[in-house]
Amino acid sequence: MKKEWIALWAVIAIVVLTGGGVLIWWLARSPETSKGYGDIKQHAAFVPIRDVGEMFYWYYPTTETSYPRPLIVWLHGVTDVPPSLAANIGAFGPYDRHLNRRNDSWVEDYNLLFIDAPLGTGFSRLVNRGPHRPTSSQSNAEHLALTLKAFFEDHEELSEVPVYVIGQGHGGQLAAALAVRLQQDDTAHIAKNLKGIGLGNPVIDPRLTLTKMSFYLKQLAYINHGFTFTDFFPIWLEEALEAVQPGAGFDFYAQIGELVNEDGATDINLRNVIDKATRVSPETSTGLSGNQKQLRVLAQPDEELVAFMNEEVAAALGVSGNYDEGRQEVVDNFKNSYLNSAVPLVEEILQNTKLTVTIYNGNLDAISSTPGQLEWVNSLKWDGQEEFLNSRRNQVYVNDILEGSVRETDRLKFYWVNAAGQSVPVDSPVAMRRILQSIAGY
Repeated sequence: MKKEWIALWAVIAIVVLTGGGVLIWWLARSPETSKGYGDIKQHAAFVPIRDVGEMFYWYYPTTETSYPRPLIVWLHGVTDVPPSLAANIGAFGPYDRHLNRRNDSWVEDYNLLFIDAPLGTGFSRLVNRGPHRPTSSQSNAEHLALTLKAFFEDHEELSEVPVYVIGQGHGGQLAAALAVRLQQDDTAHIAKNLKGIGLGNPVIDPRLTLTKMSFYLKQLAYINHGFTFTDFFPIWLEEALEAVQPGAGFDFYAQIGELVNEDGATDINLRNVIDKATRVSPETSTGLSGNQKQLRVLAQPDEELVAFMNEEVAAALGVSGNYDEGRQEVVDNFKNSYLNSAVPLVEEILQNTKLTVTIYNGNLDAISSTPGQLEWVNSLKWDGQEEFLNSRRNQVYVNDILEGSVRETDRLKFYWVNAAGQSVPVDSPVAMRRILQSIAGY
Protein backbone atom coordinates (compact mmCIF):
# COMPACT_ATOMS: atom_id res chain seq x y z
CA MET A 1 0.00 0.00 0.00
CA LYS A 2 2.88 2.37 0.83
CA LYS A 3 4.40 1.84 -2.65
CA GLU A 4 1.04 2.52 -4.28
CA TRP A 5 0.70 5.83 -2.41
CA ILE A 6 4.23 6.82 -3.40
CA ALA A 7 3.44 6.07 -7.05
CA LEU A 8 0.20 8.03 -6.85
CA TRP A 9 1.89 11.09 -5.35
CA ALA A 10 4.60 10.85 -8.00
CA VAL A 11 1.98 10.99 -10.72
CA ILE A 12 0.25 13.94 -8.99
CA ALA A 13 3.56 15.78 -8.77
CA ILE A 14 4.16 15.26 -12.50
CA VAL A 15 0.66 16.52 -13.26
CA VAL A 16 1.22 19.69 -11.23
CA LEU A 17 4.51 20.36 -12.98
CA THR A 18 3.19 19.73 -16.48
CA GLY A 19 -0.28 21.21 -16.20
CA GLY A 20 -2.03 17.84 -16.48
CA GLY A 21 -0.86 16.87 -19.96
CA VAL A 22 1.15 13.83 -18.89
CA LEU A 23 -1.71 12.37 -16.86
CA ILE A 24 -4.05 12.73 -19.83
CA TRP A 25 -1.40 11.05 -22.01
CA TRP A 26 -1.02 8.19 -19.51
CA LEU A 27 -4.74 7.59 -19.20
CA ALA A 28 -5.36 7.82 -22.94
CA ARG A 29 -2.70 5.27 -23.73
CA SER A 30 -3.84 2.63 -21.28
CA PRO A 31 -3.29 -0.62 -23.24
CA GLU A 32 -6.75 -2.05 -22.58
CA THR A 33 -10.20 -0.71 -21.79
CA SER A 34 -12.47 -2.32 -19.27
CA LYS A 35 -15.52 -1.67 -21.38
CA GLY A 36 -16.52 -2.40 -24.95
CA TYR A 37 -19.33 -2.32 -27.46
CA GLY A 38 -20.21 -6.02 -27.43
CA ASP A 39 -18.14 -8.87 -26.07
CA ILE A 40 -15.44 -9.12 -28.72
CA LYS A 41 -11.92 -8.00 -27.80
CA GLN A 42 -11.36 -4.34 -28.62
CA HIS A 43 -9.46 -1.22 -27.54
CA ALA A 44 -10.80 2.31 -27.81
CA ALA A 45 -8.61 5.22 -26.73
CA PHE A 46 -7.80 8.90 -27.10
CA VAL A 47 -4.34 10.02 -28.19
CA PRO A 48 -3.49 13.58 -27.10
CA ILE A 49 -2.16 15.78 -29.88
CA ARG A 50 -0.17 18.50 -28.16
CA ASP A 51 -1.68 21.98 -28.30
CA VAL A 52 -4.61 20.78 -30.46
CA GLY A 53 -6.84 18.05 -29.04
CA GLU A 54 -7.31 14.29 -28.77
CA MET A 55 -7.57 11.79 -31.62
CA PHE A 56 -9.92 8.85 -31.07
CA TYR A 57 -9.21 5.36 -32.37
CA TRP A 58 -11.10 2.10 -32.07
CA TYR A 59 -9.21 -1.12 -32.63
CA TYR A 60 -10.36 -4.72 -33.10
CA PRO A 61 -7.78 -7.53 -33.28
CA THR A 62 -8.73 -10.15 -35.82
CA THR A 63 -10.57 -13.23 -34.62
CA GLU A 64 -8.34 -15.30 -36.92
CA THR A 65 -5.58 -16.46 -34.59
CA SER A 66 -3.94 -19.28 -36.56
CA TYR A 67 -1.37 -16.90 -38.08
CA PRO A 68 -0.73 -13.12 -38.26
CA ARG A 69 -3.07 -11.06 -40.40
CA PRO A 70 -2.63 -7.53 -41.84
CA LEU A 71 -3.83 -4.36 -40.15
CA ILE A 72 -6.37 -2.28 -42.06
CA VAL A 73 -6.37 1.40 -41.04
CA TRP A 74 -9.66 3.01 -42.16
CA LEU A 75 -10.22 6.76 -42.68
CA HIS A 76 -13.08 8.94 -43.90
CA GLY A 77 -12.37 12.65 -43.63
CA VAL A 78 -14.14 16.00 -43.61
CA THR A 79 -17.24 15.32 -45.71
CA ASP A 80 -18.45 11.94 -44.54
CA VAL A 81 -19.88 10.26 -41.45
CA PRO A 82 -16.93 9.29 -39.18
CA PRO A 83 -15.56 5.73 -39.42
CA SER A 84 -16.39 4.85 -35.80
CA LEU A 85 -20.05 5.01 -36.89
CA ALA A 86 -20.29 4.63 -40.68
CA ALA A 87 -17.60 2.04 -41.38
CA ASN A 88 -17.47 0.24 -38.05
CA ILE A 89 -21.06 0.03 -36.84
CA GLY A 90 -22.70 0.78 -40.18
CA ALA A 91 -20.72 -1.43 -42.54
CA PHE A 92 -18.12 -4.05 -41.65
CA GLY A 93 -17.28 -3.87 -37.95
CA PRO A 94 -18.13 -6.86 -35.72
CA TYR A 95 -21.44 -5.40 -34.43
CA ASP A 96 -24.29 -3.38 -35.93
CA ARG A 97 -26.20 -0.65 -34.10
CA HIS A 98 -28.50 -3.22 -32.49
CA LEU A 99 -25.50 -5.12 -31.08
CA ASN A 100 -26.10 -7.98 -33.48
CA ARG A 101 -22.87 -9.79 -34.33
CA ARG A 102 -22.06 -9.66 -38.05
CA ASN A 103 -21.15 -12.97 -39.61
CA ASP A 104 -19.31 -11.24 -42.46
CA SER A 105 -17.29 -8.68 -40.52
CA TRP A 106 -13.81 -7.92 -41.80
CA VAL A 107 -12.48 -8.66 -38.32
CA GLU A 108 -12.63 -12.33 -39.27
CA ASP A 109 -9.72 -11.79 -41.67
CA TYR A 110 -8.04 -8.53 -40.66
CA ASN A 111 -7.03 -6.45 -37.68
CA LEU A 112 -9.18 -3.31 -37.92
CA LEU A 113 -8.26 0.20 -36.80
CA PHE A 114 -10.83 2.99 -37.20
CA ILE A 115 -9.61 6.55 -36.65
CA ASP A 116 -11.97 9.51 -36.40
CA ALA A 117 -10.05 12.15 -38.34
CA PRO A 118 -9.58 15.08 -38.60
CA LEU A 119 -9.73 16.27 -35.00
CA GLY A 120 -13.25 17.45 -34.24
CA THR A 121 -15.04 14.69 -36.16
CA GLY A 122 -16.59 11.67 -34.49
CA PHE A 123 -15.30 11.18 -30.96
CA SER A 124 -12.04 13.02 -31.74
CA ARG A 125 -11.83 16.33 -29.94
CA LEU A 126 -10.53 19.64 -31.22
CA VAL A 127 -9.70 21.60 -28.08
CA ASN A 128 -7.30 24.35 -29.15
CA ARG A 129 -8.46 26.61 -31.98
CA GLY A 130 -4.94 28.01 -32.42
CA PRO A 131 -2.45 27.74 -35.29
CA HIS A 132 -1.87 24.00 -34.83
CA ARG A 133 -5.45 23.00 -35.68
CA PRO A 134 -5.72 20.84 -38.83
CA THR A 135 -6.50 22.84 -41.96
CA SER A 136 -5.25 20.48 -44.69
CA SER A 137 -4.58 16.83 -45.41
CA GLN A 138 -0.90 17.43 -44.69
CA SER A 139 -1.45 18.89 -41.21
CA ASN A 140 -3.93 16.10 -40.50
CA ALA A 141 -1.27 13.58 -41.56
CA GLU A 142 0.95 14.86 -38.74
CA HIS A 143 -1.80 14.09 -36.23
CA LEU A 144 -2.46 10.67 -37.74
CA ALA A 145 1.25 9.82 -37.56
CA LEU A 146 1.30 10.67 -33.85
CA THR A 147 -1.85 8.62 -33.34
CA LEU A 148 -0.30 5.60 -35.04
CA LYS A 149 2.88 5.99 -32.99
CA ALA A 150 0.89 5.80 -29.75
CA PHE A 151 -1.20 2.94 -31.10
CA PHE A 152 1.77 0.77 -32.03
CA GLU A 153 3.48 1.47 -28.72
CA ASP A 154 0.39 0.05 -27.03
CA HIS A 155 0.14 -2.88 -29.46
CA GLU A 156 3.62 -4.25 -29.90
CA GLU A 157 2.13 -7.55 -31.04
CA LEU A 158 1.43 -5.81 -34.37
CA SER A 159 4.98 -4.58 -34.88
CA GLU A 160 5.66 -6.99 -37.76
CA VAL A 161 2.29 -7.24 -39.50
CA PRO A 162 1.68 -5.63 -42.92
CA VAL A 163 -0.23 -2.34 -42.73
CA TYR A 164 -2.65 -0.98 -45.34
CA VAL A 165 -4.30 2.44 -45.09
CA ILE A 166 -7.67 2.77 -46.85
CA GLY A 167 -9.59 6.01 -47.17
CA GLN A 168 -13.09 6.59 -48.51
CA GLY A 169 -14.14 9.90 -50.07
CA HIS A 170 -12.04 12.69 -48.58
CA GLY A 171 -10.41 9.98 -46.47
CA GLY A 172 -8.59 8.94 -49.65
CA GLN A 173 -6.78 12.27 -49.61
CA LEU A 174 -5.92 11.78 -45.93
CA ALA A 175 -4.62 8.28 -46.66
CA ALA A 176 -2.33 9.51 -49.44
CA ALA A 177 -1.02 12.37 -47.29
CA LEU A 178 -0.36 9.99 -44.40
CA ALA A 179 1.54 7.53 -46.62
CA VAL A 180 3.79 10.33 -47.93
CA ARG A 181 4.30 11.68 -44.41
CA LEU A 182 5.38 8.29 -43.07
CA GLN A 183 7.84 7.77 -45.90
CA GLN A 184 9.41 11.18 -45.31
CA ASP A 185 9.56 11.09 -41.51
CA ASP A 186 8.44 7.87 -39.93
CA THR A 187 7.34 9.18 -36.54
CA ALA A 188 5.09 6.15 -36.17
CA HIS A 189 7.90 3.69 -37.03
CA ILE A 190 5.66 1.71 -39.36
CA ALA A 191 7.01 2.66 -42.80
CA LYS A 192 8.75 -0.70 -43.08
CA ASN A 193 5.40 -2.43 -42.56
CA LEU A 194 3.26 -0.08 -44.63
CA LYS A 195 2.63 -1.94 -47.88
CA GLY A 196 -0.02 0.03 -49.69
CA ILE A 197 -3.01 2.36 -49.71
CA GLY A 198 -6.57 1.99 -50.92
CA LEU A 199 -8.59 4.92 -52.29
CA GLY A 200 -12.35 4.38 -52.40
CA ASN A 201 -14.35 6.86 -54.53
CA PRO A 202 -11.64 9.26 -53.42
CA VAL A 203 -11.59 13.05 -53.34
CA ILE A 204 -8.21 13.44 -55.01
CA ASP A 205 -8.82 16.10 -57.66
CA PRO A 206 -12.44 17.20 -57.14
CA ARG A 207 -12.23 20.14 -59.53
CA LEU A 208 -11.09 17.91 -62.38
CA THR A 209 -13.47 15.09 -61.49
CA LEU A 210 -16.47 17.45 -61.54
CA THR A 211 -15.80 18.36 -65.17
CA LYS A 212 -17.37 14.99 -66.08
CA MET A 213 -20.46 15.25 -63.85
CA SER A 214 -22.65 16.78 -66.56
CA PHE A 215 -21.57 14.15 -69.09
CA TYR A 216 -22.22 11.39 -66.56
CA LEU A 217 -25.72 12.58 -65.60
CA LYS A 218 -26.73 13.21 -69.20
CA GLN A 219 -25.66 9.75 -70.28
CA LEU A 220 -27.86 8.29 -67.54
CA ALA A 221 -30.73 10.59 -68.62
CA TYR A 222 -30.99 12.19 -65.17
CA ILE A 223 -30.71 15.63 -66.74
CA ASN A 224 -31.55 16.80 -70.25
CA HIS A 225 -29.05 17.27 -73.02
CA GLY A 226 -28.05 20.78 -73.95
CA PHE A 227 -26.38 23.32 -71.69
CA THR A 228 -27.45 23.05 -68.07
CA PHE A 229 -26.19 24.23 -64.70
CA THR A 230 -23.94 21.20 -64.43
CA ASP A 231 -22.05 22.25 -67.55
CA PHE A 232 -21.16 25.59 -66.01
CA PHE A 233 -20.57 24.39 -62.46
CA PRO A 234 -16.84 23.53 -62.94
CA ILE A 235 -16.28 26.90 -64.67
CA TRP A 236 -17.91 28.87 -61.86
CA LEU A 237 -15.96 26.86 -59.32
CA GLU A 238 -12.68 27.67 -61.05
CA GLU A 239 -13.62 31.36 -61.20
CA ALA A 240 -14.16 31.39 -57.44
CA LEU A 241 -10.81 29.74 -56.86
CA GLU A 242 -8.99 32.00 -59.30
CA ALA A 243 -10.45 34.96 -57.41
CA VAL A 244 -8.66 33.57 -54.35
CA GLN A 245 -11.93 32.59 -52.71
CA PRO A 246 -11.43 28.89 -51.94
CA GLY A 247 -13.86 29.08 -49.02
CA ALA A 248 -16.59 30.39 -51.30
CA GLY A 249 -15.68 27.70 -53.82
CA PHE A 250 -16.13 25.01 -51.19
CA ASP A 251 -19.49 26.44 -50.11
CA PHE A 252 -20.56 26.32 -53.75
CA TYR A 253 -19.31 22.73 -54.02
CA ALA A 254 -21.13 21.70 -50.83
CA GLN A 255 -24.47 22.82 -52.30
CA ILE A 256 -24.05 20.89 -55.52
CA GLY A 257 -26.79 18.40 -54.64
CA GLU A 258 -29.46 21.03 -54.18
CA LEU A 259 -28.33 23.02 -57.21
CA VAL A 260 -28.23 20.04 -59.58
CA ASN A 261 -31.68 18.95 -58.48
CA GLU A 262 -33.06 22.41 -59.06
CA ASP A 263 -31.58 22.23 -62.54
CA GLY A 264 -32.91 18.81 -63.52
CA ALA A 265 -36.22 17.00 -63.80
CA THR A 266 -35.33 14.19 -61.41
CA ASP A 267 -34.43 14.32 -57.73
CA ILE A 268 -31.07 12.62 -57.40
CA ASN A 269 -28.96 11.43 -54.50
CA LEU A 270 -25.60 12.28 -56.05
CA ARG A 271 -23.78 9.84 -53.77
CA ASN A 272 -25.82 6.98 -55.23
CA VAL A 273 -27.91 7.97 -58.24
CA ILE A 274 -30.09 4.87 -58.13
CA ASP A 275 -31.35 5.97 -54.70
CA LYS A 276 -33.92 8.60 -55.66
CA ALA A 277 -35.11 11.09 -53.09
CA THR A 278 -38.76 12.11 -52.69
CA ARG A 279 -39.89 15.36 -54.26
CA VAL A 280 -41.70 17.68 -51.88
CA SER A 281 -44.87 19.45 -52.94
CA PRO A 282 -44.68 23.08 -54.16
CA GLU A 283 -46.88 24.13 -51.23
CA THR A 284 -44.39 22.91 -48.64
CA SER A 285 -41.18 23.40 -50.59
CA THR A 286 -38.53 25.80 -49.30
CA GLY A 287 -37.07 26.04 -52.77
CA LEU A 288 -34.88 22.98 -52.33
CA SER A 289 -36.28 19.79 -53.81
CA GLY A 290 -35.91 16.33 -52.43
CA ASN A 291 -34.54 14.87 -49.22
CA GLN A 292 -31.84 17.36 -48.26
CA LYS A 293 -30.10 14.94 -45.90
CA GLN A 294 -29.32 12.76 -48.88
CA LEU A 295 -28.60 15.52 -51.37
CA ARG A 296 -25.98 17.53 -49.52
CA VAL A 297 -22.35 16.76 -50.25
CA LEU A 298 -21.53 17.13 -46.56
CA ALA A 299 -22.79 13.93 -44.93
CA GLN A 300 -23.33 14.13 -41.18
CA PRO A 301 -25.02 11.67 -38.82
CA ASP A 302 -28.59 12.65 -38.08
CA GLU A 303 -29.86 13.43 -34.57
CA GLU A 304 -30.94 9.85 -33.93
CA LEU A 305 -27.51 8.45 -34.77
CA VAL A 306 -25.73 11.14 -32.75
CA ALA A 307 -27.91 10.23 -29.77
CA PHE A 308 -27.10 6.55 -30.31
CA MET A 309 -23.35 7.25 -30.33
CA ASN A 310 -23.59 9.52 -27.26
CA GLU A 311 -25.94 7.43 -25.17
CA GLU A 312 -25.15 3.84 -26.10
CA VAL A 313 -21.72 3.62 -27.72
CA ALA A 314 -20.00 6.22 -25.54
CA ALA A 315 -21.40 4.59 -22.42
CA ALA A 316 -20.31 1.15 -23.61
CA LEU A 317 -16.77 2.37 -24.28
CA GLY A 318 -16.52 4.55 -21.20
CA VAL A 319 -15.84 7.75 -23.13
CA SER A 320 -17.45 11.17 -22.90
CA GLY A 321 -18.16 14.02 -25.25
CA ASN A 322 -20.75 15.05 -27.79
CA TYR A 323 -20.31 12.95 -30.93
CA ASP A 324 -19.22 14.84 -34.05
CA GLU A 325 -19.90 18.18 -32.34
CA GLY A 326 -16.90 19.86 -33.97
CA ARG A 327 -17.80 18.96 -37.55
CA GLN A 328 -18.81 22.42 -38.76
CA GLU A 329 -15.65 23.92 -37.32
CA VAL A 330 -13.59 21.25 -39.07
CA VAL A 331 -15.34 21.99 -42.36
CA ASP A 332 -14.61 25.69 -41.92
CA ASN A 333 -10.95 24.91 -41.20
CA PHE A 334 -10.59 22.80 -44.35
CA LYS A 335 -12.50 25.05 -46.76
CA ASN A 336 -9.39 26.66 -48.16
CA SER A 337 -7.62 23.36 -48.91
CA TYR A 338 -10.38 20.84 -49.61
CA LEU A 339 -10.56 21.44 -53.37
CA ASN A 340 -6.79 21.34 -53.87
CA SER A 341 -5.50 18.49 -56.00
CA ALA A 342 -3.87 15.60 -54.15
CA VAL A 343 -2.59 14.08 -57.41
CA PRO A 344 1.01 15.04 -56.51
CA LEU A 345 0.70 12.90 -53.38
CA VAL A 346 -0.37 9.87 -55.41
CA GLU A 347 2.42 10.47 -57.91
CA GLU A 348 4.94 10.78 -55.08
CA ILE A 349 3.85 7.40 -53.73
CA LEU A 350 4.02 5.71 -57.11
CA GLN A 351 7.29 7.29 -58.23
CA ASN A 352 9.33 7.33 -55.03
CA THR A 353 8.10 4.48 -52.84
CA LYS A 354 7.38 0.78 -53.19
CA LEU A 355 3.81 1.08 -51.93
CA THR A 356 0.90 -0.22 -53.98
CA VAL A 357 -2.01 2.09 -54.84
CA THR A 358 -5.44 0.55 -55.34
CA ILE A 359 -8.26 2.83 -56.48
CA TYR A 360 -11.85 1.63 -56.64
CA ASN A 361 -14.93 3.56 -57.69
CA GLY A 362 -18.61 2.75 -57.43
CA ASN A 363 -20.26 3.56 -60.75
CA LEU A 364 -23.37 5.16 -59.15
CA ASP A 365 -21.49 8.05 -57.54
CA ALA A 366 -22.14 11.23 -59.53
CA ILE A 367 -19.91 13.55 -57.53
CA SER A 368 -16.83 11.38 -57.86
CA SER A 369 -17.99 9.77 -61.08
CA THR A 370 -15.82 7.11 -62.66
CA PRO A 371 -15.32 9.14 -65.88
CA GLY A 372 -14.19 12.05 -63.72
CA GLN A 373 -11.82 9.89 -61.66
CA LEU A 374 -10.24 8.53 -64.82
CA GLU A 375 -9.39 12.10 -65.87
CA TRP A 376 -6.65 12.23 -63.23
CA VAL A 377 -5.87 8.50 -62.97
CA ASN A 378 -5.09 8.24 -66.69
CA SER A 379 -2.88 11.33 -66.51
CA LEU A 380 -0.67 10.30 -63.59
CA LYS A 381 3.02 11.00 -64.08
CA TRP A 382 5.25 8.16 -62.95
CA ASP A 383 7.50 5.58 -64.55
CA GLY A 384 4.86 2.84 -64.66
CA GLN A 385 2.03 4.84 -66.23
CA GLU A 386 2.49 3.55 -69.76
CA GLU A 387 2.40 -0.04 -68.54
CA PHE A 388 -0.79 0.71 -66.61
CA LEU A 389 -2.55 2.34 -69.56
CA ASN A 390 -1.55 -0.49 -71.89
CA SER A 391 -2.66 -3.23 -69.50
CA ARG A 392 -5.83 -5.11 -70.31
CA ARG A 393 -9.06 -4.23 -68.54
CA ASN A 394 -10.37 -7.51 -67.12
CA GLN A 395 -13.83 -8.34 -65.84
CA VAL A 396 -14.20 -9.29 -62.18
CA TYR A 397 -16.56 -12.15 -61.41
CA VAL A 398 -17.43 -13.36 -57.92
CA ASN A 399 -19.60 -16.48 -57.68
CA ASP A 400 -20.31 -16.16 -61.42
CA ILE A 401 -21.71 -12.63 -60.98
CA LEU A 402 -20.05 -9.73 -62.76
CA GLU A 403 -19.06 -7.30 -60.00
CA GLY A 404 -17.02 -4.92 -62.14
CA SER A 405 -13.69 -4.78 -63.90
CA VAL A 406 -10.07 -3.94 -63.16
CA ARG A 407 -6.98 -2.57 -64.88
CA GLU A 408 -3.87 -3.45 -62.92
CA THR A 409 -0.12 -3.56 -62.73
CA ASP A 410 2.05 -4.54 -59.78
CA ARG A 411 1.93 -1.02 -58.34
CA LEU A 412 -1.34 0.54 -59.54
CA LYS A 413 -4.84 -0.91 -59.81
CA PHE A 414 -8.14 0.69 -60.75
CA TYR A 415 -11.46 -1.09 -60.10
CA TRP A 416 -14.73 -0.20 -61.77
CA VAL A 417 -17.40 -1.43 -59.30
CA ASN A 418 -20.89 -2.17 -60.61
CA ALA A 419 -24.10 -1.20 -58.79
CA ALA A 420 -22.32 0.75 -56.04
CA GLY A 421 -22.34 4.38 -54.98
CA GLN A 422 -19.83 6.28 -52.88
CA SER A 423 -19.60 3.55 -50.23
CA VAL A 424 -18.59 0.33 -51.97
CA PRO A 425 -18.36 -1.67 -48.70
CA VAL A 426 -22.05 -0.94 -48.06
CA ASP A 427 -23.39 -1.16 -51.61
CA SER A 428 -21.28 -4.04 -52.89
CA PRO A 429 -19.68 -5.95 -50.00
CA VAL A 430 -18.85 -8.93 -52.20
CA ALA A 431 -16.88 -6.78 -54.63
CA MET A 432 -15.22 -5.00 -51.72
CA ARG A 433 -14.04 -8.32 -50.32
CA ARG A 434 -12.40 -9.14 -53.62
CA ILE A 435 -10.74 -5.71 -53.69
CA LEU A 436 -9.51 -6.19 -50.12
CA GLN A 437 -7.95 -9.50 -51.07
CA SER A 438 -6.20 -7.73 -53.92
CA ILE A 439 -4.95 -4.96 -51.62
CA ALA A 440 -3.82 -7.07 -48.68
CA GLY A 441 -3.22 -10.45 -50.26
CA TYR A 442 -5.77 -12.27 -48.05
